[in-house]
Amino acid sequence: MKTKRTQEMEKALYDYCGAGGVGVYGCFEVSLGGGYGKERVDFITMDSKDEFRCYEIKSSEEDFASDAKLSFVGDFNYLLIPHGLKEKISGSEKLKSLFLHGVGLLLYKGNGKIILDHDHRAKKKTLTMAERVDLIHNMTRSLSRYCKYEFDWIFKDKDDLDEFITTERNVAAYKAQMKERERIAALLYEYLPRVGVLPEKLIKVIGNRLKEEDRRSDTE
Repeated sequence: MKTKRTQEMEKALYDYCGAGGVGVYGCFEVSLGGGYGKERVDFITMDSKDEFRCYEIKSSEEDFASDAKLSFVGDFNYLLIPHGLKEKISGSEKLKSLFLHGVGLLLYKGNGKIILDHDHRAKKKTLTMAERVDLIHNMTRSLSRYCKYEFDWIFKDKDDLDEFITTERNVAAYKAQMKERERIAALLYEYLPRVGVLPEKLIKVIGNRLKEEDRRSDTE
């Protein structure tokens, strides 16, 4: 169960990365490896230049000290922690090791704001094409869960699904009917200015015109 602080940091990270905009694609809880995955990355983004950024979130000192594996497999990799936690863990060998391996540090200041620790910027790694393909596969597999969440939320039971399908068909039929009415209205506007045409003759003319257009469309 995620803490409220972790959820706040996830939302702030999503906004910080621009994953809700154009050209940046993000996914939380990305499973790595075969099957259901052997490990997970808290958040991964891929941009329009095919650069991957991995983020691990630690919301407390206990969380940081846990045995949970930190997976940094992107071109750029970051650790996100609360701003006040930096001083508490600054002497940690674990943190020093992350910095030596080029992991950058992001600090959550609260109220949805994240800043980069300029003393510890992420260093770019060199990924092979195979590693990039694996990351795309892992993100796609993990993103599929959101389709299920959305489907389950929209269609909570079979009756909802049946109603949706029926509504879609009714909408399609209505659109087709309106399109036909627009075509008849266009013909009316074309012939009404001809004052000498009687209503009965007008209806006949329009009917013949519609039949002629239908015949042409059948032969096209």
